[in-house]
Amino acid sequence: MMNSANIAEVISKRRKELCLTQKQLADKIAVTDKAVSKWERGVGLPDTSLLPSIAEALDIDVQTLFTGGNQNINRKNNALRNYLIGLVIIFAVLLLGFIFSIITAVSNGNDILWLHNVIDVFAGIIILSIPYSLLYWLGIWFVTRR
Repeated sequence: MMNSANIAEVISKRRKELCLTQKQLADKIAVTDKAVSKWERGVGLPDTSLLPSIAEALDIDVQTLFTGGNQNINRKNNALRNYLIGLVIIFAVLLLGFIFSIITAVSNGNDILWLHNVIDVFAGIIILSIPYSLLYWLGIWFVTRR
């Protein structure tokens, strides 16, 4: 069931964001400006056959007409959650690599060079993880900006 208050708010807000008058929006979807006015006031609902045209004219998807833009908020929350999970995974890999490098260096039995071996292995892990981390963060940035 369509929520008229929600749809009214979405149509009005998005029309104003695009700097369209009610008449301009009406012309784009082949209805009268009075019909657009009724939709925006919540007095009436658009015919379901018009929803794809309205969404296209407002440069949104049909789902956004029903959710009022909450879909974007959910997508950003999911992206943030995935970002944090990825950050924890990167940190865990670096920590495990550091622990592994210490174990490997100490098991060699050479007391003088163990710290040098740890630094070499850990530096390699960091160097390999930097491009992955940058690509990951860039991907998250891109998703949250859409």
